[in-house]
Amino acid sequence: MAIYEYKALKLNGATIDGELNLASESEVQGYLKEREYFIIEIKEKKTTDAFKINVKTKVKPKDLSVLCRKLHAMMISGLPIVTAVDILREQTGHRRVKDALQIIYEDLQKGMTFSEALKQHPGIFPQTMVFLIEAGEMSGTIDHILNRLAIDFEKDAKIRNKINAAMVYPILLSVMAVALVTFMLIFILPRFMIMFDSANVELPKLTQTVINISESLKEYWYGYLFGVVMLVLIIKALRKTPSVRRIIDQLKLDLPGLRGYNRLLVTTRFTRTLSTMLYSGVPLLQSLENISRAIGNVVVSEKILEAANEVRRGSDLATPVKKMNVFPRMVDSMINIGEESGTLDDILVRTTDYFDDELETTIKKLTQLFEPAMIVLMGVIVGTIVLAMVLPMFEIANTV
Repeated sequence: MAIYEYKALKLNGATIDGELNLASESEVQGYLKEREYFIIEIKEKKTTDAFKINVKTKVKPKDLSVLCRKLHAMMISGLPIVTAVDILREQTGHRRVKDALQIIYEDLQKGMTFSEALKQHPGIFPQTMVFLIEAGEMSGTIDHILNRLAIDFEKDAKIRNKINAAMVYPILLSVMAVALVTFMLIFILPRFMIMFDSANVELPKLTQTVINISESLKEYWYGYLFGVVMLVLIIKALRKTPSVRRIIDQLKLDLPGLRGYNRLLVTTRFTRTLSTMLYSGVPLLQSLENISRAIGNVVVSEKILEAANEVRRGSDLATPVKKMNVFPRMVDSMINIGEESGTLDDILVRTTDYFDDELETTIKKLTQLFEPAMIVLMGVIVGTIVLAMVLPMFEIANTV
């Protein structure tokens, strides 16, 4: 697959441009001709050979929440989906969403269903959103589904915002620590080195080691910078490989300190998505299979598929969920109650609200633990540098 940029003319003479992620230029031509566009230019977007860096504006849950909320408002007012999308494509400020809505509007005019049109843009609209809208189309409740999706995306955006806000101070502290240490090694330590050289004393091993690091940073700073950039790119590339991603996802569930946060995160995703799918009329087995593709953790995804297989063989849902040993015990208990009472979707909504609060508390605790840990680490590093500068002074004093 490659990204192709195109320019074309519509039948009304308007010029459009955009990007398509397809296998070849001929597929792009076929895609545009199907929509009766006159092709002006098609060219492959240049990316680095070793690592493809996505520079597109990311579509965030907040953007999708606003989209679903506006569509819901227009549809309950009696507007058909084609008209609603037509209005929305003019109002949307997000470039990628606007381009996608333009194509979706034209697809709807040609007879496609809304879910089929959304399915053509997997990089923008999540699979779960497509599945739910498809179910809403079949049951005639697409307006309710859009409202439910808007709520779910809002909650997802709220969690992401809290995580980002919680990480601001630790990241700022880390940057300050690196800047302070670099300043001491490059600007402060060399001044002491002049004094040590003039005193002609033998330097302690600690001092000599710190001096070597200082000189290395001054002479080969570009090498260190290049090494850090390459390390980041290598890690990003490795994370895309199935074996490495599986190891990382397993560590997320087992690593002390992060275990609680990551397990709560997948728990809220599972319960929220399952409740929305069941509310939308999606069968349980299909819901579990859809969730396994959208949960964001390979290990949990495999366990969800195993649970789906047990349900297919006649088991209830609570038993295999308990065997997964991923979610808190409260989840399988609440599922059991929901299955017995026939109100599983409502029970899961309340369960999600509870674990959303738990996740928020866990994020605060992690931040409170991380801040003093960073301060201690910063103190140890700075203290080591200061000690390396002070030790030779004692030697000079003894010599005098």
